[in-house]
Amino acid sequence: MDDYLYDVAFSFLGKDEHLARLLNDRLKARWSTFIYSDAERQVKVAGRDGELAFADVFGRESRTVVVLYRMGWGTQGFTAPEATGIRNRGTERGYDFATFIPLDNPPSVPPWLPKNRIWFDIDRFGVETAVAVIDSRVQEAFGVPREETPEVAARRFVEERIVVAERAAFLSSTAGVAAANTEFDSLLLEIERVCNTSSGVFTNIERYPGVYGFTAGGTQKVLFELRFEFSNSTEDMKLSVEEWNGSSMARRYPGTPGTPAWKAVYEFWLGPAGEKGWREKKRSDAPFLTSARLADAVALKVIERLRRRYR
Repeated sequence: MDDYLYDVAFSFLGKDEHLARLLNDRLKARWSTFIYSDAERQVKVAGRDGELAFADVFGRESRTVVVLYRMGWGTQGFTAPEATGIRNRGTERGYDFATFIPLDNPPSVPPWLPKNRIWFDIDRFGVETAVAVIDSRVQEAFGVPREETPEVAARRFVEERIVVAERAAFLSSTAGVAAANTEFDSLLLEIERVCNTSSGVFTNIERYPGVYGFTAGGTQKVLFELRFEFSNSTEDMKLSVEEWNGSSMARRYPGTPGTPAWKAVYEFWLGPAGEKGWREKKRSDAPFLTSARLADAVALKVIERLRRRYR
């Protein structure tokens, strides 16, 4: 079909409007989007029966839809007719047009959504990956992206510079240091998740003040340590990830002989949408990683090293 009014329509509860706008702002230069809080979209549905208008937007007028799902969606406000439109369309033609992003913890989706329908974990993969997934879904539905105009490009450039300035101010503050410490705790929880689902490959999870470690393959020790010099800036803060040979969990202090078998250094960072996480230190082109993705990346690297060792 070529006669869709919108390429992407967002359905969400009021408390999730900020996230909806973050996604919408990154897509609207390439696609025609619908987010009800935009004045232009309100004018388009004004004068029509409210419930029917929203059911139509999500049931037949949008090429794809994105649902920011949490408990209460589908029963509160205009999400009720939106859910009706989505469900009716899915029953008739399948749910390939819909992308569900669960926001509750633990994540959940509507009970009527088919069990084989994959949903997107935004906490694990982040906003930018979500944007890439939505881009792909629109193109799979035969959407054709439009070229960016100079006016839109200029506005986006100004917005990006504001984000960069705000990020720098936050990272050079006591609030930034506190956020980094909190995110380190989140990373350790993610590492424990990986260890507990590793079929016994990772064992002996241990925590010490500022240091965390586990055993890999029975002989290797993987250590995590967050160090920082200042209490009011993250500038010299670094997260060290090291793999050591031997079974001793004793922390190696300066002057201890030997070097790690493998080491990586990360810094606390903010993603494009302000999400907290990490990137490799001293690499401005390094990808942003949420704590969940960093935990997975370290685990995969250690497992690959174990494979090579056993070969």
